[in-house]
Amino acid sequence: MRKMVLFDLRRDKIPIKEAINEASKFIDIVSFQFTSEEIIRLLIDKSNKGIKVRVVTLPEDSYGDIAKRQTISNLYKELSNRGIELNLCLWEVGVPELTETSMSGEQTEGGGNKWYSLHGKFVVTDKKALAVSTNFTDDNQLEVYLRYEDPKIIESFRSKFNQINELFCSGQKPLPGSLYDQLPAPIQKELGSLYKISKRINIKEYPPELAPDTEIKRGMFLSPFEGKARTFFDRIINQAEKFICLSTERLFDDEVVKVLLNKAYTTDIPIKIITGHPRGVRQNPVKAEKMVADLMAAGVDFSIINDVHAKFWLTDKWICVGSANLGKMNLGFAKTGNYWRANTETLWFDNDNKIINTAKEKYEEIFGSSKSGIIALSDVGTKEGRAKDLFALFGFKSKKEAKILIARIETQFTVENRQNIIRIAKLSARLAEIENNTFITEEHVIMANILFYLRERKHDINEIKEKMAKIIEKQK
Repeated sequence: MRKMVLFDLRRDKIPIKEAINEASKFIDIVSFQFTSEEIIRLLIDKSNKGIKVRVVTLPEDSYGDIAKRQTISNLYKELSNRGIELNLCLWEVGVPELTETSMSGEQTEGGGNKWYSLHGKFVVTDKKALAVSTNFTDDNQLEVYLRYEDPKIIESFRSKFNQINELFCSGQKPLPGSLYDQLPAPIQKELGSLYKISKRINIKEYPPELAPDTEIKRGMFLSPFEGKARTFFDRIINQAEKFICLSTERLFDDEVVKVLLNKAYTTDIPIKIITGHPRGVRQNPVKAEKMVADLMAAGVDFSIINDVHAKFWLTDKWICVGSANLGKMNLGFAKTGNYWRANTETLWFDNDNKIINTAKEKYEEIFGSSKSGIIALSDVGTKEGRAKDLFALFGFKSKKEAKILIARIETQFTVENRQNIIRIAKLSARLAEIENNTFITEEHVIMANILFYLRERKHDINEIKEKMAKIIEKQK
């Protein structure tokens, strides 16, 4: 008989607390952040009752609030003193000053001067295994939980905990973690020298053999070491035949946008995305907003939820619940010589239709009750300010509602203009295809533009001439 499975989207940590409370033999936790005093007290209580508790998380200097680091350090010490096995992943990855979510060390523009690699998160006990998006903090954001009570899945999650612990934290010589032994000698030498000086372990990127291409199957993957998250994402999108539903705290990745645009342009499959407001993307909020607008113009539906932290990909073929946002470091990217730079993410895949259908229902419920893309993009910040300036041109002050409404109209026009450009580009491509031409020429674009005005705008010949005169240079 199949054990119970439960998918949920919620704004609390109840599934985690229930799992901890019900444990009778062991509790293993992997978490990017680990600061919830309530959860820590629950774990201490369980440890006092003889239950084996193990945690892998990041050092206290991974937190941006320097004043709170001592509090976190004290909590960590208390965990260790109460018999809980606490393992801190010291491994960093990439070029930290170029990233945006690390908040450790001295602050620089865009982020801190460390970028700890481990971003995975899950919990497993002798009773339950939970694939989650949440960190073990006191924040109550919209999170995803996928719970199993199948002994085989529980064992697979525990095996993954052991793998992460061994890869990053085991031993101390010459560096913590067996990952060191898998690296080429020049990288080992570089890491060893840095560690002697600073006790830091900062690998710039991984050699190709440590970031393989892997086919999707049911189970937990540790990315990039058991498959690149980016490759998984591309495949899950390309394999979809009926629907695509995505949830991500942030969406900021050119290649993700290209993959989704291609799917939107070449199929009629509905694509929906729940994400935070693009102005929350600190690297480049203007570019992030344009990414959303471009996807909306291609027919992708958005629901903007400012407290979303849930990270999962859902199609008619697969569900993936894990720690990866749709961002460059989360999914990873290629460097010189096919080296790969990426966070360490945990990704759980399942193709059970019952789980997929339940997740789809929950997703649609949340999606339908939230602000649409047009409204959410328009209702805060700079567009309202631009609307104020626009009304001022005519010597008028304006009510807030008027500013918001014209901002929404501006956003709608921006999306529609992009849609019109797409239509013209598509017509140009079709004309080139009819002529068996491998290149789109100026003539194709001109003819496509004329066809657009005839078909979409119902212009007469004089109106078309007037429009075309503004965009075509006069021949000398």
